[in-house]
Amino acid sequence: MKKVNALILFSLFLVLLILFSWKSFSSPENNLKVISTDLPCLVPNLDLAMHIHQKLEIIVDSKEETIPAEIGLEGTCHRPIHTHETNGEIHIESQIIKDYTLGDFFTIWGKLIQRDGHTTTMIVDDQPSLEFEKLILKDDQKIKLIYTSAEGGSFSGGKIK
Repeated sequence: MKKVNALILFSLFLVLLILFSWKSFSSPENNLKVISTDLPCLVPNLDLAMHIHQKLEIIVDSKEETIPAEIGLEGTCHRPIHTHETNGEIHIESQIIKDYTLGDFFTIWGKLIQRDGHTTTMIVDDQPSLEFEKLILKDDQKIKLIYTSAEGGSFSGGKIK
């Protein structure tokens, strides 16, 4: 009887472990390619309701990081937030009027704003900001994300070009 109870408990433990692990690995936080249904592909031949741009600059340990071209442009699917070139310009070309956030852009990119092992500082239009993912993107905004690791020293400030 003790062996049967032990076997049942062990089996239950395994089932719970598998379910917990599956849920953890399939969650959006761990599967960065999951794109929110709030950011669907644009419908071909439908007029845009908004068209604005922001400039994003990323500095990692005092070195500028290139933001890839064509983030959000996957074949025939064009997301409302995307890039065309590697110049850091974000395009919002949307068929609905909506507040898009920096978090939306990073979701489409498949990245997290915070980076392990780094302190993150954000400057928006020459002012410090703690909005990070919640920052609402506005036309002509200048956003600078500065990542500093313990080995990388510190950022002394400066203006966005």
